[in-house]
Amino acid sequence: MPRQCLAAASTCDADLQRCCPPHRCWRGPAGVAQCRLSCPVDMSWPCHAAPRVGLVVARWGGWPAWTPLLLKTLGATANASTGTNLTFLLVSEAPPRGVPLPPGVRFLRMGLEGLRQSLWPLGCSLTDGRGCARLAPLDGPAFSSAREVLSTAKVSTAKTNDLKPLLGEALAGALAQFDWWGHLQEDLVLGNLGGRFASPGALAAADVLSPFGAPHNASGVLMLYRNEHRLTTLWRQSAAARRVLESPSYLVFDESGWGALAHGDNLGAVLGREAVAGRLRFMRGGVPFGVTHTGREVSRLAAAGRWMASDRRHARGVAPRPNDALVACWSEGALYVSAGAEGDPCSGYTRRGAGRQVALLHLSSLKRQPAFSQLRIEGEAAASLAAARQITLTEHGLWWPLPSPNASSASEAAQHHQHAWLSGLASPDAAWFRLSSKGVRAYLLGLSARDAARRRRDAAGCARATSRHASLGSPACDEAVPPQPPLPCVVECAPLDVRWGPPSLTSSGCTRRLLTRLGVALCAASL
Repeated sequence: MPRQCLAAASTCDADLQRCCPPHRCWRGPAGVAQCRLSCPVDMSWPCHAAPRVGLVVARWGGWPAWTPLLLKTLGATANASTGTNLTFLLVSEAPPRGVPLPPGVRFLRMGLEGLRQSLWPLGCSLTDGRGCARLAPLDGPAFSSAREVLSTAKVSTAKTNDLKPLLGEALAGALAQFDWWGHLQEDLVLGNLGGRFASPGALAAADVLSPFGAPHNASGVLMLYRNEHRLTTLWRQSAAARRVLESPSYLVFDESGWGALAHGDNLGAVLGREAVAGRLRFMRGGVPFGVTHTGREVSRLAAAGRWMASDRRHARGVAPRPNDALVACWSEGALYVSAGAEGDPCSGYTRRGAGRQVALLHLSSLKRQPAFSQLRIEGEAAASLAAARQITLTEHGLWWPLPSPNASSASEAAQHHQHAWLSGLASPDAAWFRLSSKGVRAYLLGLSARDAARRRRDAAGCARATSRHASLGSPACDEAVPPQPPLPCVVECAPLDVRWGPPSLTSSGCTRRLLTRLGVALCAASL
């Protein structure tokens, strides 16, 4: 017989959460717990303390080329004053090499076999009456051959994505100290995550947060759950739970709208059911689940939160495609993406682009392009990037102002006369480049102008409209899109382990072969 829920003001079990919705069990002082709608006014209750959030960044098989940039942005947001205490747990068989972990970032050593062993009890606790789930091997036949009962089919490298919603249980010991837990992909650049996504206000208003907007309920990129038994075990309510554990293929259980479970009982379907039934409070893309505002009001609410940006173009009626005019500016912990033709703080415009500040940028396309997939962040280039207060990302790599001894702020440094550029396009040469800041700013503003014009066209549906109807329906479709700006000329090239000194008057250090590979010219003054 189902256990009845507890009415408001009842004493409750803070672990089992037996309060009747929409009330929940609030932990109080001296071990007291009570069913309430919200945190009491009494400041002695722990709910008034800054919420503690633990985010798992799980990666096996080696860390990506841009890991130093990822760690820099993780550390900046973990140590920002936002009212939320963020901690990042890197889970892998080995830590990132040659990069110190910043405060607020920890390493938890766990190989694929260790993960599988932690999942084994979960597979045996399913309540479908069919016994233990036979877990698919995570690294192929090598270790599964010891247990003949298990399939020996090698899993896809993406299979661990299916297991993200299970990590709250699998890593329960490491996550016990946190009020919230979640998972975060490694192909991201973070801005002010604690202020714009996991803010105290958002955490107080919801039980589950997803950066995706409606109609998508679940995101493999980032999800956040209140660290309570009823929410940590949500994955068990899926009719596909056993299949997810036993299948060697990536079923896309962690997201919704695509993959083998696109029309099945994926995590998004589970979250939707629970939210409709009133058993959890769910927020998607900054908008509470079930909000029935008009499209304009919902857009305004989402813009106010502005949680996530993509490196792809999204136009009505057209499949997403890479954005070759992307400009993303990380400036002292804040992240601005596609700020518009007027530019952003990384271009020296400190009062502009605020409307395009986001919590995170997903490198869904850039991570596959040579400028990032073959990136080498090493030696003096790595030290310079680690010290940078501003970094800009484009499809051609990373750009940042070189320090000026007289600069007292990031904005003054951005006005300095020299920039550094680091790109995987230089591979196999291990080199980085010095450029004129004036040339870099002109390039970035040119990209921003192109991006802004295309966004107006995409929003108007010009990409799918016929020329006749487009011109009649929206002035944006008649707007000329600025051409792709040329890359700025290079002043000097140097190996990654060489620190920049005064500009050389005799040699640029650049070879014709390297410049041709990059698609850039040598500045006239350097010839």
